[in-house]
Amino acid sequence: MNVECAITECSQPIGYNIGPVLEAREDMETLYGGGPHEIVDKATNLAGILLEMVGNENGKQMALDLINNGCALEKMRQIIDAQGGNSSVKPEDLVPGEYYHDVNADRDGRILWFNNRDLVKIARAAGTPNDMGAGIMLYAKTGDKVSVDKPMFRVFAEKQEKLYNAVKQHRNLRPV
Repeated sequence: MNVECAITECSQPIGYNIGPVLEAREDMETLYGGGPHEIVDKATNLAGILLEMVGNENGKQMALDLINNGCALEKMRQIIDAQGGNSSVKPEDLVPGEYYHDVNADRDGRILWFNNRDLVKIARAAGTPNDMGAGIMLYAKTGDKVSVDKPMFRVFAEKQEKLYNAVKQHRNLRPV
């Protein structure tokens, strides 16, 4: 058996979202040609390794070409259809929960780190993964500048009580 190991950096979310609807929307945006470069880079690196393991050359470029020529989007639509979902879904159709809370920076500066475990605890308090619309949308990532009283991230919930629990969890943890 041929085994290959990929060591990846995971000190913060790959993209800018945590939670089912938010991540699905970001992934669809990426397949449409937008989305964060971090998602494209990680996905094509991992897919490239797999493609090369089965005998293809330049697997990363092959994977990137599949995104750029629309084949990856078409395959995603086939997977959605096979699972009984709406295969014509567009990113803008994927809407997070109606309740939200912005977490603002308490001073000017830069994001030096995230505590991913704490972000996950906050997202879970908001209802993720059972509540599809619950989650966290980051406005800044490691290295980005933040300004006092401007949002660093937004917490979404489908129920007001869960949003309250997530805000309470944030105050106890301070993930940024």
